[in-house]
Amino acid sequence: MNGSSRHLQKLLDEQVPAARAMGAQIKQYGPKGLVLAAPLDNNRNHKGTAFAGSLATLVTLAGWALTMLRVEEMGMCPEVVVARSTIGYLRPVLEDIEVLCVMPDEATVEKLQRALDRKGIGRWELAARIPATGVKAVDYVGTYAITVKHR
Repeated sequence: MNGSSRHLQKLLDEQVPAARAMGAQIKQYGPKGLVLAAPLDNNRNHKGTAFAGSLATLVTLAGWALTMLRVEEMGMCPEVVVARSTIGYLRPVLEDIEVLCVMPDEATVEKLQRALDRKGIGRWELAARIPATGVKAVDYVGTYAITVKHR
């Protein structure tokens, strides 16, 4: 985990009680996206599978975290909210949870940066997934709205 990821992990731990209770940890961040992990034990339902509310929260947090980190790399201080999302639960999750939130292509990143530079506001759509035994179990798409202050 790099310095930016550590800073954001500290923010999650200190300012987002649900993330702390779920055991959410930024596992990796880089050009391909962000991986957020959480133990099944903290997110189990009465059937021993991952609770759907935890899965929804974790994919939403992964998109929020990726957006925060990427916009901070642009030299801006972001405020990020999820504006809309859709989620599909395709199969039960019976293991520790790993969310992969995919970094958008460079054209999308550049479009967001231009909007933030010009207007101080922007939006982008992110896709995330959670595998279970190597097969997609949760499919998520979220639109994140961003406002910024330049550093």
